[in-house]
Amino acid sequence: MKLADYVLDFIASLGIRHVFGLIGGTCGVLIDRLGEYQKQGKLQYVPMLHEQAAAMAVEGYARGIGFGVVIVSSGPAVTNIMTGVQGAFHDSIPCLYIAGQQDMANIYWGFDKDELKDIRQMGTQEGPHVQMLKPITKYAVIVGKAEDIRYHLEKAVYLAKRGRPGPVFLDIPKDLQGVDIVPDDLRKFNPAQEADFKDEERELLVDADLDKKVLELITLINKSVRPVILFGAGIRLSGTVQEARRFAELLDAPVVLSWGGIDAFPHTREQFIGTIGDYATRAGNFTIQNADLVIALGSRLDPRQTTKEFHWFARDAKIVMIDISKGELNKKGVKIALPIHCDLRKFFPAFFQTANTELNQPDISEWYDWTQHQYKNRYPVVTSSDYDQSSPVNPRVFIRRLSELMPEDGRIVADCGVNQILTMTCFKVREHQRAFENGGSGALGYALPAALGLSYASDKKPVACIMGDGGFVFNSQELATAQNHGIPIKVFVLNNKAYGLLVNTQDKSYGERHTGSTAELGGYSAPNITRQAEACDVKSILVSSSYQIDSAIIEAFAYDGPVVIEVMIPEGKFPFVFVNYEDPLEDSRLGSEYLPISEIVENMRYVPPLPKTLNRSPK
Repeated sequence: MKLADYVLDFIASLGIRHVFGLIGGTCGVLIDRLGEYQKQGKLQYVPMLHEQAAAMAVEGYARGIGFGVVIVSSGPAVTNIMTGVQGAFHDSIPCLYIAGQQDMANIYWGFDKDELKDIRQMGTQEGPHVQMLKPITKYAVIVGKAEDIRYHLEKAVYLAKRGRPGPVFLDIPKDLQGVDIVPDDLRKFNPAQEADFKDEERELLVDADLDKKVLELITLINKSVRPVILFGAGIRLSGTVQEARRFAELLDAPVVLSWGGIDAFPHTREQFIGTIGDYATRAGNFTIQNADLVIALGSRLDPRQTTKEFHWFARDAKIVMIDISKGELNKKGVKIALPIHCDLRKFFPAFFQTANTELNQPDISEWYDWTQHQYKNRYPVVTSSDYDQSSPVNPRVFIRRLSELMPEDGRIVADCGVNQILTMTCFKVREHQRAFENGGSGALGYALPAALGLSYASDKKPVACIMGDGGFVFNSQELATAQNHGIPIKVFVLNNKAYGLLVNTQDKSYGERHTGSTAELGGYSAPNITRQAEACDVKSILVSSSYQIDSAIIEAFAYDGPVVIEVMIPEGKFPFVFVNYEDPLEDSRLGSEYLPISEIVENMRYVPPLPKTLNRSPK
């Protein structure tokens, strides 16, 4: 059989139904054979209109079914996928990226050829694919021999899914793609024979002292009167959502979420308090800042959650961190009282078994009630005054109504910017809903192709994405892909005619000079959203008043196809709660307004406010 057929058979054996990509000269054999596989019903090819969008669509697909594959050409095609690959790497999403490469005789990059060291390139559209992608993949290699194709495919997929998951990359020269091979003669991959493998790459990672550390954790729980459970991205990545929710139910303690864990715990449950971090909810931040015990489940406690002054984070609490990455446990930052280096799939069974006999929590009802009434009820993310605004549309109200009117099993993808912040705080995730964003990279234009990929993974069910007008244009060409293939994505564009998040930054740090973020000085020019939709033959809906919100959302989801819903929100910046990077989490602002110091003192009932807060200006 042809090597290209072997690759496609291997992909199909993984349970993959769709392969994303964009045809080019050096991947021609693979794409040609993929067309035959599509005719036979083995695989479906999803041709995108830009390689960056293909790289993001496959990441959304992988979030839906656990793995995804994309095939692109060489040179600029590979540089185009790098933003998507980096996003998958930062957010630990397992994907296989395959690129074509020049024929073996025309390759300089990828092999050691000292005699050619002073040239930059041999073949046209050749490039240092592996060298560029190695830092942002778990495995990147050029396939130099046809008989090694099985080894590299098996090793790549194995590594993508093992330990902390992530993307992998294979570079396959064009002439090798058409070589005849005998499958039984191909070199196999055996993880036991890989001398340089880490423990977590051989089996599910278990802390050597897991039983001892679980007992230490239960001892801390038994002494704690102000515990908080933090849900992170690792819960969804490890497939332990139900176990994590059982853990929370057993402890009956307040639950807060990072953005990565936004859909791991339903916001409709009473235990849910809010999100934490510099762009989060006041309720969540006050809760974690007053805790005496923080149990971080699959959350890496990055500066976005703690601010750069990490020593002020949960400063009166013992912090327990369960994470699959030793690097995350050992990095400079928050002081971890009890690090547990373990896969959550191993942690939860060990915890539940020991808890049966050893768990003896004190009464935490006073603390629980305080977080509910003093924090959660006092600081709702959508207020009654928000609903009083009729035109332009209040985006907090719009996103809250979207969460309430979407299907019970609805899915939503946020882009980057103010739309992302408001979605991560105002979208009220229900029991079976999914919500995510491009957390580590924060790439503009991510949401549309990611939503398209997620819809494919969900048997073409509707998927919503929230974007700003600035991010919309980055990959708006893929509306044509959605229309061509009948993919019912619902693209909600919050149009403030600016890069709104940057306007806030410029107001704070650059003397309110809005160079490049608004129309000032001939700068940013807001696109015509409706005309772009029309150019792709996609239905569009305009929402300019709060009275149109419900009808527009209902109409969009009732329509069997892609829809663009343009929502006119206040131009420029829109006030949202945030914490300055140099401030503690309890000292947040809404726009330019801090909370009164007396109110912070009242809310910091268990942990004294910092002198920095007490001595600051009221504004």
